[in-house]
Amino acid sequence: MPVNQEEYSASHTLTIFSGVKHVNSNGSFPGNWTTHYWHSAKENHVGFTTNSIGVESVTPEKAREFAGYNYAHNRPMRAHWVRYLANEMREGRFMQTAEIHIMYRNGEPTLVNGQHTCAAIQMFGKPVRVTVRKTSTNESGQIAMMYAYGHDNGIKRTFVDGLGAYNIGEEFGIGPTRLSELNAALRHIRSGFKEEGRNAKTNRVDPPSVVEMVSVIPDWVPYLRMFWDQIEARIDGGKVKALCGKRGSFAVVLVTFRYQNEKAREFWQGVVQLDGIPTNDPRYQARRVLENSKNLPYTAKKVSSAKLSRELARCWRGFWDGETMSQVPKLIKENDAIVLPGTPYNGKQPDPPWWPE
Repeated sequence: MPVNQEEYSASHTLTIFSGVKHVNSNGSFPGNWTTHYWHSAKENHVGFTTNSIGVESVTPEKAREFAGYNYAHNRPMRAHWVRYLANEMREGRFMQTAEIHIMYRNGEPTLVNGQHTCAAIQMFGKPVRVTVRKTSTNESGQIAMMYAYGHDNGIKRTFVDGLGAYNIGEEFGIGPTRLSELNAALRHIRSGFKEEGRNAKTNRVDPPSVVEMVSVIPDWVPYLRMFWDQIEARIDGGKVKALCGKRGSFAVVLVTFRYQNEKAREFWQGVVQLDGIPTNDPRYQARRVLENSKNLPYTAKKVSSAKLSRELARCWRGFWDGETMSQVPKLIKENDAIVLPGTPYNGKQPDPPWWPE
């Protein structure tokens, strides 16, 4: 599949490059890449060519130069990891397979991997043998793709680190915490409000790629803002506000705000602040569901995101139908069909992974 360029917008336009070809799942290139000699590659891979990869002695001065090319959207430097790597170098345990990767776009260098290694070499103060990979590209999107997919075996990059490569937070004015909540909730929606998993033998849904999430997040940002703008200024419900941001609850928040904005405002405002709402109101019980998800006895089984979503969905249905509810929903199971009246979730939605229209 060739590289595709598509545009998605939700008050902003974001350009995304996808369609990885001939790149291994860990971001490495196929074939016998030997660390003892330079290897030139002629075949083009997702818009860039590997020009060279090999082991060389990197001096502190060269490490400082490389660090000056650091990718603008790289994650923050972890000082403890730099100290650890420098100590490994002092003790002779540092592996030369650790990689410094520089990508050149139209001749301009960008360090996409190895910022901690470069900092550690400077701290160590002596040359260190390390693998240096240099690639060239004509597409800025490939730098983000390589950062998100191609590394890191040192400190594992989180999914949100990968999103950061695409400048999502800055593009839409979302802080790291909110972006993490949005990402987790959307992945939960995609999985049919079930758990994700990487084992094909289980009934779990395989996780999405970073590129897939980058493509859908812009469509949901307005509903994140609607919810938090609605309740952020409320003086009550501090603990409940935080519980609304959990994976299982925020997924329900987003779907209800997207498809039933006014009804959702009324429902969730009542859940957070109560405002004299009687104890047999579904919003009161939804609040109890949230509190119970946090305050279970230590001997009790943790409430899963799948069950939390379905308990809240039952409260939403009661509110929608004008029911009275004297207690929290009972006998809810994780594999129950999820029903959210007024949304595409009518209990007959397609099997996951699936995004509602």
